[in-house]
Amino acid sequence: MSEKEALPAKYSFRFRLEEEEFFTLAKIISKTSQKKRRKKMIGTGIIAVICGICVIIAKAASLVSVNQGAYIVGAGLMAIGLYMAMYYDVFFLKKLRASSKAEFLKNDYCRNDVTVSFFETEYTEISGEKQHETRFKYSKTEGVLEKEGIYFLVSSATRYIPVPIRAIPEEKRDEFAQYFAKLSLKTKAFKGKEVVYGTK
Repeated sequence: MSEKEALPAKYSFRFRLEEEEFFTLAKIISKTSQKKRRKKMIGTGIIAVICGICVIIAKAASLVSVNQGAYIVGAGLMAIGLYMAMYYDVFFLKKLRASSKAEFLKNDYCRNDVTVSFFETEYTEISGEKQHETRFKYSKTEGVLEKEGIYFLVSSATRYIPVPIRAIPEEKRDEFAQYFAKLSLKTKAFKGKEVVYGTK
C-alpha cells in the first residue's frame, strides 16, 4: 500500500496556472538550462566592450596612427559587447515571453486544473486533460524554491512543480510557508545542515 493510500495528504492545493505564472516557470527553466551559455556570452560581451574602450582611448591619445575609422571600430565593439552582455536579460526575455504566451495557449498542463498534494515522504501532481497523477519522492528531488509568488519543487533541471501562493487559503499561508521551508531538509539540496530556500 502506498503512502498516498495509507495516509491523507498534509496539504493539497488545486489551481489552474495563469499566463504570468507560466512565464515565470519558463524563465526559471531557461535560466537553468542556459546557465553556462549565458555566462560565456556575458563574459565575451564584457571583453568586447573593454576592447572597444581601449581602441577609442588609444586613438584619442594618438597611440594608434590610423584615421577616424578607429572610433567606428571601437564603437562597434562596444555595441556588440553590450548586446551580448544584455542579451539574456533583455532581448532573450522578450523572445521568451512571446514563445511562452504561444505555448501557454495550447499547453494541456495550463488548460486544465492542477492538484499538488504533500505527504510525509512524497508529493503528487495531478494534471492534464486526463488528470494524470505523477508521484515524486522528496529524497530524489533537487530542492525547493520560491520565486515571484510561486513555490517550486525542483524535481530536475527541467522539471519544476509549481504551487502558486494564491492557491493556498490565506489562513494557511504562514503555516505552509514554514512547512515548505523545511522541505529542503528532505531533498538532495540538504548537505548536513538546514538549507534556506531562496529566490535566486
